[in-house]
Amino acid sequence: MSVLSRSVVYSTCFWSVFAGLHAASAQAGMAIQFDRFFNAISETKDSAYTPSLQQRIEHAKDVFAREVDSNNTLLVPLTGSTPALALQVAQAVEDKMSSTIKFTQTYKGVEVVGAEAKAHYKSDGTLNDTSRTALLFDLDVKPVLTEQAAKQILAARYQTEVALSQDPELKIVPNHDGSATLTYHMLTASSTDHAGQEVYVDATNGSIVLEFSRNPDSEQELTKMTST
Repeated sequence: MSVLSRSVVYSTCFWSVFAGLHAASAQAGMAIQFDRFFNAISETKDSAYTPSLQQRIEHAKDVFAREVDSNNTLLVPLTGSTPALALQVAQAVEDKMSSTIKFTQTYKGVEVVGAEAKAHYKSDGTLNDTSRTALLFDLDVKPVLTEQAAKQILAARYQTEVALSQDPELKIVPNHDGSATLTYHMLTASSTDHAGQEVYVDATNGSIVLEFSRNPDSEQELTKMTST
């Protein structure tokens, strides 16, 4: 096969994978995997953004804050000391041709998994397009289960005491019906008798909401669970 032919094949495979991941990212679990893919091919800038990029970040925040839903309600409230919905910059990249800003959305201070807002700008600073995940649920973000109880659930599930790579973190996972679930996001560490997992445990009833292997070479697919 010639170099040109191989290039065409590799390019076709790359964009096929990218398109497939993008289509699936509407589901919360696949959005996690898409985030990893996006971050792997994008240059992440540090907090010292250029003046032009910082200006676009503030402009994008204002654009999203003024968006309204079908009931003419602001999706990101402009007033109030602690609005339920807020945006946080997750990534901002730029080159000579364009710039892209990606925000995570938080609800009552808790990150909503896979709920992104993106703004794309042309090189002259003109806003090219935006996209975002609308959040229409109402959720109590006070957990019923303690962190220790959630860890015990994992120990029973894996039949071994598991160590965590970091402290459990509350995160919200959107459901297919428009509702959402408050979860503990937990990263188990690999050991001689346990393969590290990334798990979302329902912070109300202890069920496993999302679970997948932390091994990047694993072929284990993300699984939506209905019970433990």
